[in-house]
Amino acid sequence: MQIPGFQITRKISQGGMSSVYLAIQQSIGREVALKVMSPTLAQDAHFSERFQREATIVGQLSHPNIIGIYDIGKYQGLNYIAMDYLAKGSLSQRLRKGISGLEAVKILKQLAGALAHAHQCGYVHRDIKPENVLFRADDSAVLSDFGVAKAIKQNLGVTHAGTVLGTPNYMSPEQAKGQPCDGRSDLYSLGVVFYEMLSGKLPFQAEEAVAIAIKHLTAPIPKLPTQHALFQPLLEDLLAKNPDERIQSGEELIERIEVLESGLQIPKISYNSLSGSRELQLGFFQRLQAYVFLIGQKLSFFSPQKNNPTDLIQQASRYTTAINEKHTSEAELDEEILSETASRQSNLPRTLTLASLLCLIAFAAFYNHSEGPLADEQQQTASSLSTDEIEPQSSEQNLTEAGSETEAITDKESSIADSDPLAATLSNASVDLSHSELTNNMAQAETSETEAPLETGTINPGTQEQLETQEALIAEIDEDVQESAVETFPLTISSTPKADRIRILNIKPRYKAGIPLAAGSYLVEISKRKFKTLKRWVKVSDKAINQHYALEKLFEAGETFSDPLDNYHSAPEMIVVPTGSFSMGSKANGNSLPIRQVTIDDNFAVSRFEISFADYQTYLDDTGQKAKTPDDNNWGRGNRPVININWHEAVEYTDWLSEKTGRVYRLLSEAEWEYVARANHAGNYWWPHNSRRMANCRRGCNSEFAKLFGSQTAPLGFYPANPFGIYDTSGNVAEWVMDCYTDHYLGASTSPEPRKSPQCLQKTVRGGSHSDSVENISSHSRGGIDSLHRSANIGFRILAEL
Repeated sequence: MQIPGFQITRKISQGGMSSVYLAIQQSIGREVALKVMSPTLAQDAHFSERFQREATIVGQLSHPNIIGIYDIGKYQGLNYIAMDYLAKGSLSQRLRKGISGLEAVKILKQLAGALAHAHQCGYVHRDIKPENVLFRADDSAVLSDFGVAKAIKQNLGVTHAGTVLGTPNYMSPEQAKGQPCDGRSDLYSLGVVFYEMLSGKLPFQAEEAVAIAIKHLTAPIPKLPTQHALFQPLLEDLLAKNPDERIQSGEELIERIEVLESGLQIPKISYNSLSGSRELQLGFFQRLQAYVFLIGQKLSFFSPQKNNPTDLIQQASRYTTAINEKHTSEAELDEEILSETASRQSNLPRTLTLASLLCLIAFAAFYNHSEGPLADEQQQTASSLSTDEIEPQSSEQNLTEAGSETEAITDKESSIADSDPLAATLSNASVDLSHSELTNNMAQAETSETEAPLETGTINPGTQEQLETQEALIAEIDEDVQESAVETFPLTISSTPKADRIRILNIKPRYKAGIPLAAGSYLVEISKRKFKTLKRWVKVSDKAINQHYALEKLFEAGETFSDPLDNYHSAPEMIVVPTGSFSMGSKANGNSLPIRQVTIDDNFAVSRFEISFADYQTYLDDTGQKAKTPDDNNWGRGNRPVININWHEAVEYTDWLSEKTGRVYRLLSEAEWEYVARANHAGNYWWPHNSRRMANCRRGCNSEFAKLFGSQTAPLGFYPANPFGIYDTSGNVAEWVMDCYTDHYLGASTSPEPRKSPQCLQKTVRGGSHSDSVENISSHSRGGIDSLHRSANIGFRILAEL
């Protein structure tokens, strides 16, 4: 693929709507993420408009916490956007490893600033979720993916008759009801993200999108874990069901966060008496005191009065500060605390004594196990929050390899299911949730919600007021939905071969031929034993729909296939590789240590042969690059392995195959390559005995293609295949793989993911070539070559994802 003005380095990620490439903007030498819309969607006016809208909107927004756009254009039918390249990954990645409370507040404040700016400019995002929060190199959070954003002055809730846009798990109540929404809807979604950062889970969960929507409408706001109880008032004001009772703007949210920052500003006090010869910075101890104080106030153990949550936070801060500065009497406490608590001075000594006693007991217990949780807590609190900002936290993400850059730009607007651009998983992808769906499911959903305990909180059956409130809300939804009822049309689905089961995933009624459905989009799932489960969006508009699909057979290990390219050509022959585990590396080479166990969990297919001149010429002819035909060194073309191409040209070939076939083709990772080369054999080679006439190498192979004064490539398949049915993994030509080269395996993953680096100087080649001795064509042989280098000793083979 070529876009004028950009030098594409490699593919970063691929989604249902677009692919993202790391590229160099040649005019100024800047690294950018080049987002290219899928050619299959380019003819669809709706998707083209949505793709262009993102660039138009972001182009009008200038904020450090909003992704930047550098260029937008169209070339040979391909829509593209050049934007910030963010190498630190997404919030969804960080959530898997856990986020501290302080880091969550820092991210919340930065995103609040981004939303405040977007709302001031007249735009509401409508799809706030962890996948759309990325990180710059300095760990600052950046809001991305404005593809479903729209001007606030427009009717944002309804895009097509009775449908709403958003991701169900993060959707505000007004979005779920299909009502017009404004910036407060984004703040609600941000509140859901805040809860997920603090608790590690979603506040409202269910199997169906409709059930999730109803929980957002009716279920009580869940409680945060005890260690984060200080943030509960803020969370409740973000997740208020009524937008008028919610925090009203990003600016107001920032003010509330700054109050929290002020309330959490606690001096570092050294307690030598507790730590022996060592000094401990007891941020944990201080905060525990504050929590005890707050709990006492909240539960009214020590006061009959109700305090404002903000006042309680500030009181807790001042109380903790006073105690830790070793004030020993009420007279030495802050005068403001005394004035605020004058009516309950008789209880204050008891409050302070109990709080301190509980804290000392808890601290002693934790200190005895300081190698565990307390040590981590001390490290987190060693940099206390200041009044103005939260200091950046060190995290495990900062210690991970730069290989996480492959997911730097995450495009999940419309995720792929079984290679279909319109397929999506309801629990994670943005979906269209219509009023008719709510109509079909409200009675069942209401029953399940009121009879079964909620996952994140329960309604007391004896609390009449809560039941009445819930019934009133559901009645209101019923009324809104009934008003929007529309005509239905029959839908019939068939398949070849005949399916074992057909389901419509985004409604509860079971599928039957001719099922009557309101106008809208429906996600159909077709399944059959030994065939791939197929998911497709079907649009019902104004007539009966009869849709037929052909199911693809599931591949089994050892099965071969060739994807058609046109009426005359096919992709290289591929063979399916079984899953398994193996020991990667060898003591025989220092650059192959340490040895580690790698597990291959997913089936994939590999080209049985190295890519030939004939294969590569088909690509050059199709793309109009005949002038770039590589030199064959006068050894022959056709069935000989292609040589004299660099790493980038090999990647471009796989990208072309992906576009032509609709299947994802790419280079192998090092781990995948070695697994294939070993073919379940633990020795240096896949063959059990000597290498004579088993491979093409210069010395030690007795090769017909090695002469006294040189060597050359052998035709593909000249020597035996390994037990997986794959040829020439040893010798003939060394093969480019995806990984950035390092001269060791220190810190390498136990998964088959490739090692990558933003400043990668060399790419890895594996397997040795015709010019190497037999010692250098083993299954663990590896080397590093500049990615722009061309050689008569280097070719490549490819992998197809299944």
